Amino acid sequence: MSNWKGYEFLVFGALLFVVFILLALWIGKKAKEKGYSRVGFTIFALFLPVIALIVVLVIQPTQAAQDKSLVKCSQCAEAIQPQAKRCKHCGIEIPLTLINAPSAT
Repeated sequence: MSNWKGYEFLVFGALLFVVFILLALWIGKKAKEKGYSRVGFTIFALFLPVIALIVVLVIQPTQAAQDKSLVKCSQCAEAIQPQAKRCKHCGIEIPLTLINAPSAT
């Protein structure tokens, strides 16, 4: 056991480094889910991890990220909720096939 003396800090440092990298990647993933740049937030997290974590937890999703769950009306091509039975823009009744169909992204 005397051969391992002094390596505790090295093992702890390597473990801390792995956790730090995984945290940065997770922050990038969460930013991507909200419609922001994965690479940009990962780099941000590598330099300022605590601030990046706070920012990614409080930022609102972009409009593009929110629109992914919407479907287009077959009459006016406006974005509507997938559960809608009538288009709020043109008033046409939405067929059940469009309501039950997965959104095309």
